[in-house]
Amino acid sequence: MRQIISNYLKKRKKIFFVALIFFLIQLPFLDQLSLLRGERDILLTGWSLAHTAKDLYGKLLPLEFTGIDPNVPFVPMYVTALWWLFVPVKSVFLARLFFVLLSTTVPFLIYEIINFVKKDEKIALITATIFCFSPGIFYLSRLALEIGVAFPLLLAGILCYLKEKKISSFIFFFDLYYDLRAPFDNSGLLYLCKITIIQVFKT
Repeated sequence: MRQIISNYLKKRKKIFFVALIFFLIQLPFLDQLSLLRGERDILLTGWSLAHTAKDLYGKLLPLEFTGIDPNVPFVPMYVTALWWLFVPVKSVFLARLFFVLLSTTVPFLIYEIINFVKKDEKIALITATIFCFSPGIFYLSRLALEIGVAFPLLLAGILCYLKEKKISSFIFFFDLYYDLRAPFDNSGLLYLCKITIIQVFKT
């Protein structure tokens, strides 16, 4: 795996430089603002899951998180819990750092999608750079919210779908759905699953 990543980065030095700058310039801003309400609920719930296997209300490994504002699906909760398993210190900087690390994959994913469609590395590089340094993306990518998990999943699913890696794309889209929707919120669930399966596995 290390060799694969190393070889990829050697071939993609320019976009690696863009992603590195995208990551580094966000670090000084991570602890300048207090956690938003949504960030606080995700991070504290993730911390509780990592250390007690229970949510903030004492439920053991729940799939539905209620009593927080807003109600957040389980994927970002458990992804955050994995982070707290390896980071023993609670701080605003470290809490948001994980989501910045996730967002650092966005330049690569945008680059690969555009390069696959246009077959032009220059256009792909320019598009990825402009997109990632746009004010909205630059701001949201450093917040500890579910969109920080959902957006890389969406891009990864699109890339796998374009490359006809059907199983991988289905997994990413499936995780994306449960990153944005609670598991027991059934409105549109069957319809979405049906459409996704048809689109992913159609010949």
